[in-house]
Amino acid sequence: KVRPKNSPADPPPAPDTSVSFSEMLHLIQTGQDIPGLQKLNISATNGSPTPSQMTQKPKPWEAKAGPSGGAGNLNERFSTLEDIQ
Repeated sequence: KVRPKNSPADPPPAPDTSVSFSEMLHLIQTGQDIPGLQKLNISATNGSPTPSQMTQKPKPWEAKAGPSGGAGNLNERFSTLEDIQ
């Protein structure tokens, strides 16, 4: 099925927003808006942070020794320096 050009399902053609690097630099230095760039309204909430919802993954040295051959916690495996030697 062929749709006619600019059918209602197609977005309107965007205006030409191409600018050279020097033009963009001048716009930024003078505080002007860059054409075609969406301006977002971002502001601080000044609220307290929310607690994490994810569980923290163990560090490699905190992993228990198991079938994967991990080192595990050395404090559990050796009680004194003599046990290591």
